[in-house]
Amino acid sequence: AITALEATDRKAQQELEAQMCYATIEGLKKIPGCRIFGPQEELTTRGHLVSFTIDGFHPHDIAAFLDTKNIYVRAGDFCLQPMWRTLGVSGAVR
Repeated sequence: AITALEATDRKAQQELEAQMCYATIEGLKKIPGCRIFGPQEELTTRGHLVSFTIDGFHPHDIAAFLDTKNIYVRAGDFCLQPMWRTLGVSGAVR
Protein backbone atom coordinates (compact mmCIF):
# COMPACT_ATOMS: atom_id res chain seq x y z
CA ALA A 1 0.00 0.00 0.00
CA ILE A 2 2.84 2.40 0.83
CA THR A 3 4.50 1.75 -2.52
CA ALA A 4 1.22 2.46 -4.32
CA LEU A 5 0.68 5.67 -2.35
CA GLU A 6 4.22 6.84 -3.03
CA ALA A 7 3.69 6.28 -6.76
CA THR A 8 0.46 8.30 -6.75
CA ASP A 9 0.43 11.83 -8.06
CA ARG A 10 -1.19 13.45 -5.01
CA LYS A 11 -2.11 16.66 -6.80
CA ALA A 12 -3.83 14.77 -9.63
CA GLN A 13 -5.60 12.57 -7.07
CA GLN A 14 -6.80 15.62 -5.15
CA GLU A 15 -8.07 17.23 -8.36
CA LEU A 16 -9.95 14.06 -9.28
CA GLU A 17 -11.51 13.88 -5.81
CA ALA A 18 -12.58 17.52 -6.05
CA GLN A 19 -14.18 16.89 -9.46
CA MET A 20 -16.02 13.85 -8.11
CA CYS A 21 -17.25 15.83 -5.08
CA TYR A 22 -18.41 18.65 -7.34
CA ALA A 23 -20.35 16.25 -9.59
CA THR A 24 -21.86 14.51 -6.56
CA ILE A 25 -22.97 17.76 -4.94
CA GLU A 26 -24.41 19.14 -8.17
CA GLY A 27 -26.37 15.92 -8.67
CA LEU A 28 -27.61 15.87 -5.08
CA LYS A 29 -28.79 19.49 -5.35
CA LYS A 30 -31.29 18.34 -8.00
CA ILE A 31 -33.01 15.93 -5.60
CA PRO A 32 -35.96 17.49 -3.77
CA GLY A 33 -35.52 17.30 0.00
CA CYS A 34 -31.82 16.52 -0.19
CA ARG A 35 -29.75 18.11 2.55
CA ILE A 36 -25.97 18.24 2.10
CA PHE A 37 -23.84 18.61 5.23
CA GLY A 38 -20.53 20.41 5.39
CA PRO A 39 -18.82 23.27 3.58
CA GLN A 40 -19.79 22.63 -0.05
CA GLU A 41 -17.33 25.10 -1.54
CA GLU A 42 -14.45 23.47 0.30
CA LEU A 43 -15.61 20.01 -0.77
CA THR A 44 -15.66 20.96 -4.43
CA THR A 45 -12.19 22.52 -4.38
CA ARG A 46 -10.32 20.09 -2.13
CA GLY A 47 -12.32 16.92 -2.45
CA HIS A 48 -13.57 15.08 0.58
CA LEU A 49 -16.51 13.01 1.78
CA VAL A 50 -19.98 14.25 0.91
CA SER A 51 -22.60 13.58 3.60
CA PHE A 52 -26.31 13.95 2.88
CA THR A 53 -29.85 12.98 3.77
CA ILE A 54 -33.10 13.01 1.82
CA ASP A 55 -36.30 14.02 3.60
CA GLY A 56 -38.58 11.07 4.27
CA PHE A 57 -35.90 8.40 3.80
CA HIS A 58 -33.73 6.72 6.41
CA PRO A 59 -30.01 6.81 5.52
CA HIS A 60 -29.87 2.99 5.52
CA ASP A 61 -32.74 2.85 3.02
CA ILE A 62 -30.93 5.28 0.73
CA ALA A 63 -27.76 3.18 0.98
CA ALA A 64 -29.69 -0.03 0.21
CA PHE A 65 -31.30 1.58 -2.85
CA LEU A 66 -27.98 2.92 -4.13
CA ASP A 67 -26.47 -0.53 -3.66
CA THR A 68 -28.99 -1.91 -6.19
CA LYS A 69 -27.52 0.60 -8.66
CA ASN A 70 -23.92 -0.46 -7.86
CA ILE A 71 -23.28 2.80 -6.04
CA TYR A 72 -21.56 1.96 -2.79
CA VAL A 73 -21.88 4.33 0.15
CA ARG A 74 -21.82 4.21 3.93
CA ALA A 75 -24.80 5.16 6.05
CA GLY A 76 -25.27 5.67 9.76
CA ASP A 77 -24.54 8.03 12.59
CA PHE A 78 -20.73 7.76 12.28
CA CYS A 79 -20.40 8.24 16.06
CA LEU A 80 -21.91 11.72 15.73
CA GLN A 81 -25.23 11.11 17.48
CA PRO A 82 -25.24 14.46 19.38
CA MET A 83 -24.66 16.41 16.17
CA TRP A 84 -27.37 14.51 14.26
CA ARG A 85 -29.85 15.06 17.11
CA THR A 86 -29.06 18.78 17.01
CA LEU A 87 -29.64 18.78 13.24
CA GLY A 88 -32.83 16.76 13.60
CA VAL A 89 -31.77 13.72 11.58
CA SER A 90 -30.95 10.12 12.47
CA GLY A 91 -27.70 9.98 10.52
CA ALA A 92 -26.47 10.50 7.00
CA VAL A 93 -25.20 8.85 3.84
CA ARG A 94 -21.68 9.48 2.63
